[in-house]
Formats: sequence, C-alpha cells, structure tokens
Amino acid sequence: MSTSRTQTLRRQRQHQPNMRFMDRLVVYFILFCSVDLRLIRKANAALPPDEITAIEALRDKFNLSNWTAGDPCSNVKWIKCSGAKTNVELLLLTNSNLTGTIPSEFKNLKSIITMYVNNP
Repeated sequence: MSTSRTQTLRRQRQHQPNMRFMDRLVVYFILFCSVDLRLIRKANAALPPDEITAIEALRDKFNLSNWTAGDPCSNVKWIKCSGAKTNVELLLLTNSNLTGTIPSEFKNLKSIITMYVNNP
C-alpha cells in the first residue's frame, strides 16, 4: 500500500470520532427541540368550548368576575384549572353570597374536583 493511501486512511479514521460526536449532537438537539415543542403546545392549550359555556353560565347566573380576554384559567381568581389548562378542576366561590340553583351547564365541567361555596 502506498504511503499517501495510508495517510489518507489515517486521516479518515481521525475524523470518524468527530462525525460521531456531530451525529450525537444533532440527535440531542432534535430531542431537546421536540420536548420543548411539546411543552409549548401544552402551555397554549385552551379549555374545551363546553367548559367555557359552563363557566360563562356560572358567571352570568351568580354575577361573578369576568375575564376580559384570553384564558379564564389565568385571568380569574375563582377558576383553577389543570396544569395543562385544559380542564377546570376547582371553583372558589366563597363569599359570593350565592342564591338560586346551579345552572345545568355545570354538568359540562367533567374534571371538577372541588367547589368551595361557603359563606363564613
């Protein structure tokens, strides 16, 4: 084998570890971005329309505070939602002097865990 051919093979072998490093770096970057995109998608999740209808009915029936724009999970103190903000899980209606019946749309709150309605 000629000397130049041997030198070429040595150079190629020296570059292989760098290529493996670059391949790994690309894979890690893709994994990092895919995880990040999933988090962004969850952060922008919205309540289903039937849950919006339910909390609007509660708001109108009991004269509760309104959200001006955007996500009611972030803008109203009496509504607490799941971590992904895709379902209402808690209603804080203490000291609201509630009277009357609960609107039928309340049944649309499929993930409700707790509802505080006491008046101390």
